[in-house]
Amino acid sequence: MAVNTAVSSFRLRELFPIGKGGMGTTYLACTSATGQFERLVVVKRLHEHLLHDEEAKQRFLDEADLAGCVHHANVVGVQHVGIDDRGLFLGLEFVDGTSLRKLI
Repeated sequence: MAVNTAVSSFRLRELFPIGKGGMGTTYLACTSATGQFERLVVVKRLHEHLLHDEEAKQRFLDEADLAGCVHHANVVGVQHVGIDDRGLFLGLEFVDGTSLRKLI
């Protein structure tokens, strides 16, 4: 028997921007739950000028669906897809290290 449970103690606090691409900006963020458990994550948000573009929102969600199907050590995993007062966002695994851009 499946049981649905709502989690309401989840908090997301964006710390600072870490990257920018064609569709969105990524931020280093901290999640916390129950006031004790904290974890660094990356939050990707649509650029402000795309927030009301239905096609851009659908591409953003398609990216989340596709990335959610890929499980590989060299691919950052999607942990969460959500919406808040600033719009759609993806919660991504934080991998500490040098960016691909710097390596290239």
